[in-house]
Amino acid sequence: MKNLSLFALFLVIFYAFLAIYCAKKEISSSDPISTIGHGTVMDNNGKPMELNEKVIKTIQAFYLKKITQMMESNATDNHLTSNEIEQNKAIIYGEVKDEILANALWMDWLLTKSKPTRQMAQMTTINNALRWQYVLKLQKNANLPKDKYWAKGLDFDLAKKIQGRLGIEILAITDAGGEAYCKECIEKGVPIPKNMFGEEWKYIGDIENEFLSPEMKAEVWMYESESPKGVCIALPRFPKGSDRAQLFGVICLGTTTNKACFFDNPSGEFFKRGEVIPFKKFVGGTDLVANSQGTCSDCHAGENPYIVHPDQPVFSSIITKLRSTGWYDPLVDASWPQNPGPTNMLEAVSSDASCISCHVQGYAGRFPQVSSELPGYCGIVLTRATNPGGTMPPGGGNRNLYLNHINALLESCGSAPTDPGVVVDFDPPADKPYLSAPTVFGPIYACATAVQVRNVVLDAKVSLLVNGTVVKTFAPARNTEKIDFLDLTPFNIGDKVEAIQEHNGNVSALSAPVFVKSHKADYPDGLPAPLIDPTLVYQCANSIAVRHVPGSIITVYSNDGDPLSYTSGGDWTVIPPKKRPFDIGDKFTVKISICGDESPLSLPVFAVAAPSALPMANFNPFNLYIGQEIAQIVNLTNGSATSIEAIGRGDIGGFSTPISWFNHFDFKTSTLGRAVSSGDQFIIRQELCGIKTQTEPPGVTDCKELPAPRIDHPIVGANYVVVTSAVPGARIRVYDGSNNEIGDGSGFVITLSRPITGADQLSIVQQVGECTSRQAYLISVRNSKGKKSQ
Repeated sequence: MKNLSLFALFLVIFYAFLAIYCAKKEISSSDPISTIGHGTVMDNNGKPMELNEKVIKTIQAFYLKKITQMMESNATDNHLTSNEIEQNKAIIYGEVKDEILANALWMDWLLTKSKPTRQMAQMTTINNALRWQYVLKLQKNANLPKDKYWAKGLDFDLAKKIQGRLGIEILAITDAGGEAYCKECIEKGVPIPKNMFGEEWKYIGDIENEFLSPEMKAEVWMYESESPKGVCIALPRFPKGSDRAQLFGVICLGTTTNKACFFDNPSGEFFKRGEVIPFKKFVGGTDLVANSQGTCSDCHAGENPYIVHPDQPVFSSIITKLRSTGWYDPLVDASWPQNPGPTNMLEAVSSDASCISCHVQGYAGRFPQVSSELPGYCGIVLTRATNPGGTMPPGGGNRNLYLNHINALLESCGSAPTDPGVVVDFDPPADKPYLSAPTVFGPIYACATAVQVRNVVLDAKVSLLVNGTVVKTFAPARNTEKIDFLDLTPFNIGDKVEAIQEHNGNVSALSAPVFVKSHKADYPDGLPAPLIDPTLVYQCANSIAVRHVPGSIITVYSNDGDPLSYTSGGDWTVIPPKKRPFDIGDKFTVKISICGDESPLSLPVFAVAAPSALPMANFNPFNLYIGQEIAQIVNLTNGSATSIEAIGRGDIGGFSTPISWFNHFDFKTSTLGRAVSSGDQFIIRQELCGIKTQTEPPGVTDCKELPAPRIDHPIVGANYVVVTSAVPGARIRVYDGSNNEIGDGSGFVITLSRPITGADQLSIVQQVGECTSRQAYLISVRNSKGKKSQ
């Protein structure tokens, strides 16, 4: 990928902060609306719609028919009699003479009473938004909110009259819950300012040449907090010649708790630029549903709630302040998407260049589990970002190299939301001699001397083959996620690289082959500069991490000197510079080389003062299981010295890592020398510059209580499943509907013995030590067009 320094800095488009911009579009036979964002109605091609009365009525007719069809097909919690339906319809259309308002109220009633099992949030948002657009912009003598009350466009006396008869809420308090929601956010560790504007807020700058609203001026304001720790970003947008913000979205993120809260200006109320107002006047939480300006958690999906445009200079100075430390949790109405994910799907998709070399935890952020549940994210954010000329890949990179990953994401966008599956009692048949193939990480370039193999089982013997001949063997494997084969004979263009694993006499099939090519095929203008990631480097630390072209030679410089070189088969490597431990102000830069070609230097990173306090590190999951050999440790401070103590044994091992999580502490190869057993207690300590912290010992649970693992919703035709939740190091076994084992491996991706079909129903269990979970995750299969297989 070219210009690595311009990698997307989370998800890579700003389109979620939408403004009014009209473009005519005829109504299609498919869903006419893809999403609603900050008052803008987007058509099924992701473009703003021009609304008039005829268009609104046509759209209403479409969705009313859709709800009726869902009721007829039992896709609702429908307990309505035909007589009840007709009586209430007669009340609405008899009392409400305005056809558009009557249609909207009828849709309210149907949605409230029938409760569609899918798309209720989307249709509710669309209905509310169309009604509000009509009342605010098209209707003559409109009934606007009065004394904080909103009667959904009806006369207030009429609304009171028929509300009880219909058994649904019509009168609503438009700004209710603002103060209560703010209080809830603070309790969840999300910072909330007292006011908007004023000395609490810092003006960052203007967004130049915003694509969707050139007639409006967009400003960026930031509020920072230390207690609770986090940040709020506000984007008021002003029509030309006006000092009142027509659109005014605010997102607040707790960067320790990874909770996020969303706010908007009340529909129809425009706040004046620079005028200090109580923040509780913003609409937030469940009130955003009635406010009708969009489903925030639809577009704002993924690792981080902020969707920023990397080409906008206004964000360059604050980008590191906006990063979450893990998967964020939106505090929104239960009917809205709850940020499903993250997905590891792309780990299983072979591609010339990888989107997940950028979209990883701690950097650009992982992708959500995309599906039709996220029409705004798919139709606006992802589609615009990946279209030719979009921002993925950034910096003018060759889009064709990423097509396999781009297409995999877009195809999943058309699928039904991930079936949650069910947990069932399961007695797996006796183990049969089957073992899943590992995966070879690519691309692999000529002259490289290192390759990474992923998704291997503990203690397996892993062999690397070049052109059908074993060139190196690694045993026993003690990291299920990756193994680096180093010091290989330099590869030549056209070499075929494969891997195979063996465990307890079972031999896997060969992995899918990766063919060696010239790096000039992907980087004709020269190697891109690597990136030091994370950029937050503390004094007293000993290592940095670098994102780079796979297989390259990495040379790190300390204070413009002291070069030290490494090789890696992956694309992200932890590297100790020669100058260590670090002092405040130490400067680090990196370059890479392949076949004698050298990249430019990376952007410099400087060591900063260590924090005055460290968080409490924890195992993830918090409780360990008897027989567990590998643990993940999270909530670390970048660069801290971490040690593990077994009570009664003393320190059993430690490490230092430049990241806030560490996914591979091995109890068996530590001085403990064995797996976790009953009665064990472990303390995690971390220290940086003399500041120390330690955890309370977690529990050790009988392995018989192992939960069922989780996987992404499998797709017809795939020869793999993607693991989303499992005990670190666990063996994952996959069975079809006839209880035939078709997958047995570890790591994120479990390759299967055959492609799955629409007739398959998969049961997935996990094994830790000698114990296998007594319950399985039972899940059906979906096809790539989004229809659940029967």
